[in-house]
Amino acid sequence: GIDVVGGTMSVSKTVSIPKLPTYTIKYNANGGSSTPDDQTKYYGKAITLAKAISRTGYTFQGWGTSASDTTVDYKAEASYTTNASDTFYAIWKINTYKVTFDANGGTGGPTSQTKTYGKDLTLTTSAPSRTGFDFLGWSTSKTATSATYPTGKTNVYKDNKAITLYAVWKKKTYTVTYDAKGGTVSPTSHTKTHDVALKLATPTRTGYIFKGWATSSTSTSVAYAPGANYTSNAKITLYAVWEIEYKKPTISNLQVSRCDGSGNPVGDEAETS
Repeated sequence: GIDVVGGTMSVSKTVSIPKLPTYTIKYNANGGSSTPDDQTKYYGKAITLAKAISRTGYTFQGWGTSASDTTVDYKAEASYTTNASDTFYAIWKINTYKVTFDANGGTGGPTSQTKTYGKDLTLTTSAPSRTGFDFLGWSTSKTATSATYPTGKTNVYKDNKAITLYAVWKKKTYTVTYDAKGGTVSPTSHTKTHDVALKLATPTRTGYIFKGWATSSTSTSVAYAPGANYTSNAKITLYAVWEIEYKKPTISNLQVSRCDGSGNPVGDEAETS
């Protein structure tokens, strides 16, 4: 029943808006390096959960509702919509590192092992093989001539990182031993390398001619002539074969006399040559 002429009429009204319920979200780093700040969640409104955190030697998997949880309830920065307070625990997976073995020209042997963070790894004793070579162990370099992790001992890998280990090889060698059989020879043995020909030594013996080497101490036949090469990939003992050196005889200081039938010198006639 009010008329307004030539003016403005205002009306005010006060209303009460109820405050939305809130919920507190807490975090437990569960061994991690830092704990995220608490968050407040309002009824009916979603929040974004904390980012991934870090822990030396571990990889963050997500958030769980128990310190012993292994199952992830929420990934990092996931949307949380439940209208309830809660504490989330970081879930961790311990880091592992692959140790790969490269036979480096050989065959067989191990392929890989898994190293766990903070735990020493005992390297396998399984070894590759290679014709004509001896396996020395493993090295971090493909061209190494000595092993970082040699055979014949317990090798432990301590580093927390992936690595490739390469087989270290050395060509096989064989000892060739000489028996001069009354003569002299230097050296008394040689070392032959696998698949590399070895020139055999030549002995000497006064009054004898060297015929060659035999493979038996009683043999008179020659298996290797003087100056021959030994090509077999095996150790061996060789025996010298000798022949007496022939020298044409000579006669010196010979005296010739005329003799009677009994062999007695007759007269003064004698000749010496």
